[in-house]
Amino acid sequence: LAQGSRQKYSRFPGSGMPGCALQERTSFSNPTTAALGTVTYIQYLDGDDLLAPDKIERQLAFLRQQPLGTVSCCEWTRFYQDPAEGQFTPQALWQDATPIDWLICAWEQHLMMHGATWLIPSSVIQAAGEWDESLTLINDFEYFSRVVLASKHIRFCWGAKTYYRSGLQNSVSGRKSEVAWQSAFYAINRGTQHLLNQEDSPRTRQVCANVFQRFIYEAYPAVPSLRQRAQQRVQQLGGATERPIGGPLFSLLTRLFGWQLAKLTKERLYRYGYERWRAKKSSQSTVHETSNNTPLTA
Repeated sequence: LAQGSRQKYSRFPGSGMPGCALQERTSFSNPTTAALGTVTYIQYLDGDDLLAPDKIERQLAFLRQQPLGTVSCCEWTRFYQDPAEGQFTPQALWQDATPIDWLICAWEQHLMMHGATWLIPSSVIQAAGEWDESLTLINDFEYFSRVVLASKHIRFCWGAKTYYRSGLQNSVSGRKSEVAWQSAFYAINRGTQHLLNQEDSPRTRQVCANVFQRFIYEAYPAVPSLRQRAQQRVQQLGGATERPIGGPLFSLLTRLFGWQLAKLTKERLYRYGYERWRAKKSSQSTVHETSNNTPLTA
């Protein structure tokens, strides 16, 4: 962070608050038994994300006025370099909801509520069970579906704020290896089953089918066997209404040639543009170093 910004943003604000434990998410995120035995609430935090200094304080005061079994999420914004660049734009998830309605809204509209936004009673954490350490890509999809469904109410806390960092090289969410896709499929398979176990209805089957269909779109052309299994789940659940989403060029190519070729073309254009940008940046860096190393003459 830039000098002087520590008063605006913090990685561990409120660490001295009684009744609250901060659980940093690293390779896994299971709170210790000792922590659950001595605290009332758990705050998760990825190493790259930030909380407003009063985030936990606001949510603690808010949750203490709510019924037992309530979990709270809050406002969040995305940033790449400076947290000040983020804009807190309300989304459909920024509201109170029942656990099942909340998941349906999130999955229908492909909306995100990153882990640091939540403040969770330890009783709900215990009911939800441990974080699955075998999963890597979108492991939070599976875990927080259990947390939401283990709660009694979802309450949105206006004024509490978090900052989600994007654009990091080698981030877990950016990995697209076969192992990562396997993790994503298993996370989706388990997360959707958690919902269906609580409500197996036309609306939950539809939204779960759409989640699997979205996986097919995103994974293509990789992992054909997993895409086939996802397609089987789509059919078992009654079919999907999800359609591939893209800009005007992608939409045009999809209409002309189908979404598979449109996606391949889009990815090749992206790689071409990215390689040109890297080459230009490298060239500029070389010129800068050369000029700095030029000896001064009298």
